[in-house]
Amino acid sequence: MMTSPPPELVGVQRPRIQRLPPNIHSTSGQEFIELSRSVGLELDDWQQYHVRVAVAEREDSSWACSEYVDVDPRQNGKGGIIEALKLGFMFLHRSPLVLYSAHEFKTSSESFLRLLRWVDGSDDLRRMVHRVWTSHGSEGIELTKAAGGGRLRYIARSNGSGRGFSAPVVFLDEAFKLDGETMAALLPTLSAQQNPWIGYFSSAAKATSSQLHHLRRRALSGAHGRMAYLEHSADPDLYGGRRSAGWAEARRDPKVWAIANPALGIRISVEAVQTELDTLPPEIFDRERLGVPDDELGAEAPVIPAEQWLACADPGSQVEGPLVLVVDMPPDRARVTLVAGGRRADGLTHVEVVKQLSPREDLAGEVARLLAAHEFRHVLLVPGGPAGGVLPDVEQACRDARPGDENVLRLVGSGEFVQACGRFFDLVTAEQPGVRHLGQEVLGVAVAAGRQKVSGDAWRWARLSSSVDISPLCGASVAAWAVDALPAVPAREAFVLFG
Repeated sequence: MMTSPPPELVGVQRPRIQRLPPNIHSTSGQEFIELSRSVGLELDDWQQYHVRVAVAEREDSSWACSEYVDVDPRQNGKGGIIEALKLGFMFLHRSPLVLYSAHEFKTSSESFLRLLRWVDGSDDLRRMVHRVWTSHGSEGIELTKAAGGGRLRYIARSNGSGRGFSAPVVFLDEAFKLDGETMAALLPTLSAQQNPWIGYFSSAAKATSSQLHHLRRRALSGAHGRMAYLEHSADPDLYGGRRSAGWAEARRDPKVWAIANPALGIRISVEAVQTELDTLPPEIFDRERLGVPDDELGAEAPVIPAEQWLACADPGSQVEGPLVLVVDMPPDRARVTLVAGGRRADGLTHVEVVKQLSPREDLAGEVARLLAAHEFRHVLLVPGGPAGGVLPDVEQACRDARPGDENVLRLVGSGEFVQACGRFFDLVTAEQPGVRHLGQEVLGVAVAAGRQKVSGDAWRWARLSSSVDISPLCGASVAAWAVDALPAVPAREAFVLFG
């Protein structure tokens, strides 16, 4: 039986998962919020926060978030965020064309009617409207020339929706229904825009929500670039996992409900959530009310969970003592990846992608330059892997930079590479992680794509079966392994390598 919650219980107003793009300088959010307030749309604290993030700007006034993702359980009020943003894009920023799409026709129609209500209720906004389309499936608003002449169009969701349009602002509601074909129709509408903005709005992903799962993976891997990702959800792993007794108990706790539902105690009552808990199957309650995504259909779980990789990020990580430089390549030989590793003052291992070069660039010259500029003890390479083909260049660089030093080049055997892969996994996934990285996108993408290949009684990273170039991951694994094998040296002034 549920314990009665304290009467002051209100939903947590900030998302549990938040990934913001770099270089945020300011935001137009307050202007959007004040416009909404002027027409009677009063936003909750959490909704205001989302609006501020969604229209954050860089120093040159372009959108900091070229992609904005809002994921929270149903009925919390994401519709208010959408309405505030549409009003702002139309009446403040005078966007020439704003497209809105939802999977369900009734969702699109209801969104149009809500926005029209705010416009009709404001003398100032109503005077700026030239005409309104109300035909089912092609609703929209066009502003007067004096107001910029912008249009807001509501389009049906299909594999062909959006074709023929060229819009700088696109809203994709009910994003859990998006797939690759639909995205292929919609994304070209942004391709010719100088300052595009696309917003995804959704409840938690279902098993078939391929695009939403993709966005979430990007966010958790740290490879989100200019995407802002805000998710209100509870985390079953904090209570023992989705099928544990601990999570079965936590699922019934109103304080856990509050973590996932910012509108709890505002527009969602504890009693209503209790009814859902008593009525819905547990896995559906988890997804729809607690924001726990379904496992992706046919997806193979990453070897290194995104949450654990993210926990190892330290953008200010610094190194002391001896360094190693690893040269690695993917099987297609499209690039050469240089990874550095070293020991921090706290004893943890630091790994960092230094540079990626095309086959046409001077690898020998770059390696020689790095050896001359930094205190590298060893340059490491796995000759039995794809990088074996550039071994002569690396040998030449070592001779040029360190004449007479026969120990600077260290060749890594296949058995040692297997050890390096296992060691890196252990360092990242330990209860107290032993490695730190700068949060570089290129390394995060490689870690997210890393898969295992059996090698004797152990395993190594599978280069051929991975969906992307994982040479940054392979290089980081060798670097971390090599750092452990280096002798201790006296401490010196710490410095950031290349980040």
